[in-house]
Amino acid sequence: MIKEDYISFEIAKLLKEKGFDENTNCQYTLYGYHSGELGEYDITDRSRHPENYIPAPTLQMAMKWLREAHNIHIAVIVAYHHVPRRYEAHIMKLENVDDFILHQQVDFATYEQACEAAIKYCLENLINNDKNDECEDNADEPLAITVEQDLGQVLMNSLCALLPYGVIVLDEPAEQRGKLWSVSHDYMVSYESDVSEELERQSIFNIRCYLRSMSSMTEEEQSEYDKLQYLGRGDLAQGVEKIDWLNAHHFDYRGLIKKGRALEAPVDMYKTE
Repeated sequence: MIKEDYISFEIAKLLKEKGFDENTNCQYTLYGYHSGELGEYDITDRSRHPENYIPAPTLQMAMKWLREAHNIHIAVIVAYHHVPRRYEAHIMKLENVDDFILHQQVDFATYEQACEAAIKYCLENLINNDKNDECEDNADEPLAITVEQDLGQVLMNSLCALLPYGVIVLDEPAEQRGKLWSVSHDYMVSYESDVSEELERQSIFNIRCYLRSMSSMTEEEQSEYDKLQYLGRGDLAQGVEKIDWLNAHHFDYRGLIKKGRALEAPVDMYKTE
């Protein structure tokens, strides 16, 4: 029998804080030693107190709420080249084609783990109850830390999207090249060194990936790209397909070369027979 997958107590509390107040079949309790228990409670019963319960939606319901209330779409897919099977979550902003793949989380053992991790990321990073309060809370934080965190997230989004396609990176402190192997959430990456063929680990801020500028696209590639027929912002599947094609061909559609966060790939670096 297939059972519904409900979000965890931790995520339910985050959802409540961010304004989720939909009717759900199940709720979590908030009082005494029963706190965190999941069950079907009639919170309209006069003998109960609604403030002692919070909604417990399913994973799909929470993802639908993010999509309809905040234009945030979560797509979970099977990760490339993984045995046993692994899953990755893509988080996208539907109203802004420039941020189509806003964030990517990789390497989950189950579909449900990937969904919950993505929901948590959206609630903690993409939805603000009060922007003024947020500015007040961050007023005492050093600007350098905030900037570094923002940069690290941009680089993670970019490298995770390129990960399945054998992108070559330069470890600047070690002055050596290698093929990107993995990206972790502590802003560290692993790459297979061209020198020793062993895995090396380096901070994401010390890595530059080699990308092709958009202007280097050949006529043949342009024709292939145009055939993907991206029909606009509302056509999610085709939009992802087009961005995936750019990643597969190592194109710098994010403008990282101009920003100094990537290097122009030498001619024929990614040429295949």
